[in-house]
Formats: sequence, structure tokens, C-alpha cells
Amino acid sequence: MPAESEKEAAASEASKLIHDHMILGLGSGSTVEVLINKFLPRFKLKIIAASRATQLALQAKGIDSLFLDSPENPELTIDGADRVDRNLNLIKGGGAALLGERVLAERSSRYVIIADSSKLTNRLGSDFPVPVEVEPIAYHNLASELDSMAIKWRLRSCNCKNGPAVTDNGNWIVDVDASSFDRGASDLYYILRTLTGVVEVGLFIGIADEALIGTSQGVIRLTRNASK
Repeated sequence: MPAESEKEAAASEASKLIHDHMILGLGSGSTVEVLINKFLPRFKLKIIAASRATQLALQAKGIDSLFLDSPENPELTIDGADRVDRNLNLIKGGGAALLGERVLAERSSRYVIIADSSKLTNRLGSDFPVPVEVEPIAYHNLASELDSMAIKWRLRSCNCKNGPAVTDNGNWIVDVDASSFDRGASDLYYILRTLTGVVEVGLFIGIADEALIGTSQGVIRLTRNASK
């Protein structure tokens, strides 16, 4: 099953969790875009978007949305992921929306991930870097700290302009190579989170309740209870 078909299968399964008049949180990513384009227009919803990109995708389909400063909490948030392991731990932030996605996930009663099979991994960080959102004024501090720990990294550039990629919050993204870090994702999260100027780290540990993974054999459903 091609990746697009896998994404549609995951999005279709997620749409079964949605009902009219609910408060729905939406993260970001290509599978979330499939959900927006193919399934959401049939519902009457109040939607809170985790990023400006998601808001624009909703607007393109004629769907209104609120942003994160809305005081309401979602009954359900559906989000994508760059990587997900079978314990429902995630790498987030490939689209530079990790802070908004974290805020929305923690405010939601239920947090569900949708993705294609290429996002399923046995070890977080083995084949995809960990995004770190950093205040620009603290970038050099962070670089020095990472260098002192012999952790490889790169400042993410933007393919639409010269210079670094900029988040919705005006911050920069440093992508950390965790492929040789052998102390586990939780340890890496806490190390990175305590560094000066770090706003958010794209390791979501123990947050997701469920993941719907489209595969050539159908949709794999990973749940928090089953993964323990």
C-alpha cells in the first residue's frame, strides 16, 4: 500500500472517533492534512489548531478554527508524528510546530496519533533527529552545551528563504542527532529540556493515548494500556 493510501486509511479510522459538535484539537503533518481534506468537511465541529499551517489548511477547506489561546480544552486531539514506537513515545517537530502540539496534547482528554507505516520505529532517534525549539538569543549557548556533550546537531534551515527555519513563536529549530545516544529517549528529553534557552523538545514520552498506523495490511491500533 503506497504511503498516501496508508495515510488515508489511518485518517479514515481516526474520523470514526469524531462526532458533531465536539471540541476537536488538530496537530499537524501530512496525515492530518488528509484528515482535513477528505473527512473533516462532513462534521460540524469546534476546532482548535496547534499551528498556523493547520489553520491555513482548514481555511482552504472553508473550515473555521480557533488557535491555542482559546480557553476551551479539546475532548479529542488528533495529531501526526515523525516517529512513533510501540510504547507510544513520539518524535514531533518535523514541521516546527512542537510547542503548539505539546500544549494541545496536554490540554486534551484524549490524544491520538495518525501516521503511515514509515513512521513506526523500534527506537526513537535511530533514523530521525530530535527537534529542539530554542530562543534565538540562546542559540550559541545551546550549541556550546551540545558540543560539550559530544552530541551532534544542526541548525535547521528554511528552504523558502535564507537563514534558519522560524517557528510560529519566532524561535529557531536545532535538530539533534540521537542515533548514538544510548541512555534512552526519556534521559535525552530531560537533558535537552534543562539547557538554557530551550523552549520545547520534540520527544513526547508517555503522552499519546493511541496511535493509528496505516500499513499494507490495514490499520494497526496501538493503545496505551496494550503498550505497557
